[in-house]
Amino acid sequence: MGRRTAAADHPPLTPAGWGAVQEAIGRIAGLALLSFDAAGRECAATGIPDFCRLLATNSEGARLCAEGCGRQRELAAAENRVQFFRCHAGLQCFAAPVSASGRAVGSLLGGRTFEHASDVDDIAASARSLDLPAAAVRRAVGGLALGTPSRLANAAELAMRAAEALFSADRDLAAERTRTALLTSLLAIGADFSRERAPHEVHALILDAASILFDMRRACLLVHDESTGRYRLRTSFGAQAGLLPAAGLPADSPLLEPALRERAPATTADRARISGQGFPPGTGSLVVFPLFAGERALGVLCVVDTPLSESDTTLLTAFCHMAALALSNALLRENLSRCTREFERSNRIRERFAPLLAWEQVIAAVFEEAVLFAGAREASLMLFDRAHRTLRVTRAHGAHTAVLQAVSVAVGDGIAGRVARDGRPLLIEDFAHDAHLRRPQRTRYRTASCIVVPLLVRGRVIGVINLADKDTDAAFGAEDLSAVLMVTAHASWALQSSALHRRMRLLREQAVTDSLTGLANRRYLEARLREESGRSRRHGSAFTLMMIDLDNFKPYNDREGHPAGDALLAAVARVIRTAARDTDLVCRYGGDEFAVVSPQTSVDEALPLAERIRGTVASHAFDLPGLPAAGGLTLSVGIAGFPLDSDNPDVLVRKADAALYAAKVAGRNLIVRAGA
Repeated sequence: MGRRTAAADHPPLTPAGWGAVQEAIGRIAGLALLSFDAAGRECAATGIPDFCRLLATNSEGARLCAEGCGRQRELAAAENRVQFFRCHAGLQCFAAPVSASGRAVGSLLGGRTFEHASDVDDIAASARSLDLPAAAVRRAVGGLALGTPSRLANAAELAMRAAEALFSADRDLAAERTRTALLTSLLAIGADFSRERAPHEVHALILDAASILFDMRRACLLVHDESTGRYRLRTSFGAQAGLLPAAGLPADSPLLEPALRERAPATTADRARISGQGFPPGTGSLVVFPLFAGERALGVLCVVDTPLSESDTTLLTAFCHMAALALSNALLRENLSRCTREFERSNRIRERFAPLLAWEQVIAAVFEEAVLFAGAREASLMLFDRAHRTLRVTRAHGAHTAVLQAVSVAVGDGIAGRVARDGRPLLIEDFAHDAHLRRPQRTRYRTASCIVVPLLVRGRVIGVINLADKDTDAAFGAEDLSAVLMVTAHASWALQSSALHRRMRLLREQAVTDSLTGLANRRYLEARLREESGRSRRHGSAFTLMMIDLDNFKPYNDREGHPAGDALLAAVARVIRTAARDTDLVCRYGGDEFAVVSPQTSVDEALPLAERIRGTVASHAFDLPGLPAAGGLTLSVGIAGFPLDSDNPDVLVRKADAALYAAKVAGRNLIVRAGA
């Protein structure tokens, strides 16, 4: 990145090898990076986006860039700290001073990214205001990188640390080459970090790289657990593996707190303090390097019983900044991947549940999806029996299906019973070390891990899903639990919808059903007559309406009382329904009057049906007070046909009713057709 200049009044920024270092830093951080000597002359530029190159082709754009960025570099040098700013075009940038051995040797300018998608329109507008070609602006803006503030902060810190490490020691060529070689190795490793790796792969790479490059005797990496706030052992290196207990160390541990507070390496040589925090007895020294991404502590690298020079410490600090950036990126990728999986799962579940209206269908679907997403070989669904306060297995999956289907558990008893009682999910990673278990578990499962989740509707527990034996033979984890809870959350809404649909269907049925007889009521009859009229008009077909009235019902009702009269009406309704055809609609019109609609049936075809209904009722033995064993009840029937007697539903009803009245006048127990 440029050669040494001979100007004594302006010490050069760049020793041999800095060009490769700057390029590697820019590649690792994914940002633009420019370096300037103490006189403000540009030494090298890496990763400059096309958008900035486009602005530089415009005289006004070039002037605004030079003046704005120049002021920020001067401010950074004057205050001896990093300046974060937005340039005239709206890009996020930083300016950082570079000093070595107490003297300024230059400055850095980096970033040139956007933070939010909404920034892109403003950035493009700033370029268009300079009369730059719209097509060129669109292409250039499309190549800009997204950069969070923490990403810029890490990049600035990494560049400053790397420069400090390269310039801090003796300037003789041999020392310079040694430091450059080591730093280049670190940055090459950093480039490997920047590949798409999982967090656990980055953890291993951090420790392996640091241990090899600095010839460490023993080391371990502790990663911050956000759920507990502790720093847990993730990986270790050296003769004694397992340098710490699995519980790790709290943030306020006397070994970690100084490094986390100062965000700088902290050395401890107190053997009693070190062993008191869980390190092996006899451990003589410990150097803790924090790994920060912005304001977030991701972990600490602990170097055990390994002497480090000042230069080593400086280089290792730079390495840890680089490692933290890579780890932060890996965590972001993992989180993005998890969010994508959850989104896809959510869509799948929603599509599965959306068409389901029956309660039983939803219950079956939630169980199947929970088993699928958890990858469980063994599972059961227990529904709550409120009458007996027990959970009963209604569905099972796996080798123990027959056994499980005979199981019932009292609420509060066992794992499932306690989950039902508390309404909270439970993840057990190891039966042998879980505080929730009151007694040893039988070893009928392959693995010692399970998930138990409540099935809730409007906050009320209606059942429990038990999942065991993950298909990979590993323990269930937090992501498995999250996937199952997503299923039960969707299921809760689907079950509520199912219950609402069931209630609405019941209300609709009640609105068109006679509560005494269970037949369709007059409202439904009127709607159905309109439907049949329209259908018959379209197809040129006929249908028939019968109006039926019980003979001498009022005297019976007055003599035996209303309860007996209601019982008689209900019994007659059942007999008429039995005598009618499956395609006929039987309704209660009101009082002791009934109606029968016979689709695609002419009056002539309906007369035998009417006679069958009349004869069946007349011969039926009603087991009711005040009636003889058989033959004590008769009907009168009036018939009208569509379109023979009328093509208007209301007129058709009046004509059928008039025929019924004629049957009554003529002596009852008769069938009369309209117009006869």
